[in-house]
Amino acid sequence: MRAIGIVFVLAATVAAFTSCCTVFTGSSDAVTFGSRPDGASVILDGQRIGRTPCQGIVSRAWGRGAVLIERNGEKIATSVPREVNPALATDAVVTVFFPVIGVVSLLVDVGTGNCRKSSAKGVYVEFTAAGKVDAPVAQPPAREMPPGPEEAE
Repeated sequence: MRAIGIVFVLAATVAAFTSCCTVFTGSSDAVTFGSRPDGASVILDGQRIGRTPCQGIVSRAWGRGAVLIERNGEKIATSVPREVNPALATDAVVTVFFPVIGVVSLLVDVGTGNCRKSSAKGVYVEFTAAGKVDAPVAQPPAREMPPGPEEAE
């Protein structure tokens, strides 16, 4: 009887950690938006979040992360860069020891989009002096950013 109790506690503990990406890293990310020159309007998933430089919260759900940055009538449409969420490795480890729970965890993380996270680079674009738009830049220049939504409280 005691062995059944131990197995139950172990199974409940492992089940509590299903969807490891969601449990360990949440389901959204703070993303920095910048432009050159500053002051461009930022629209994230159809919602205006401010003017550059600024930060916004982007959901990891599939289909989220569409960005429109506009300045003086010129627009740049792009998306928040994504990378594999390192917590996905935990799903693999759980799968080795508890195959059914691990597969369920993996399917939940992939299905919700939490198997990926926003890139630390954020989104940065440059507008040229002639009013033409340059493609989004991979690495923005270093500078101070305003506090993010969770830091402002």
